[in-house]
Amino acid sequence: MSLHVRDRDRERIGAIVRYLQQQNWVGALFTAGQPGGGAGAEGRVPVEGFVPGTFALELVHLANDERGPDIVFTFPGVRPRARQA
Repeated sequence: MSLHVRDRDRERIGAIVRYLQQQNWVGALFTAGQPGGGAGAEGRVPVEGFVPGTFALELVHLANDERGPDIVFTFPGVRPRARQA
């Protein structure tokens, strides 16, 4: 699921992410990459998003300053029930 925040307001993005992090129906969260966010060598893709506890949008090729989402999140996986004998 991708979300676009008006004017890319970083404070609002952070507030939305903090809310989503508290929900049991949210899996992984992605925000714009943090400069030096675990990238290692210069020029490499950042790993961490600018909001603590998120991954960088660059990891999933969704970073775009003009048209890209501000927040992307997944739903947690559903495990199939074990078959009963």
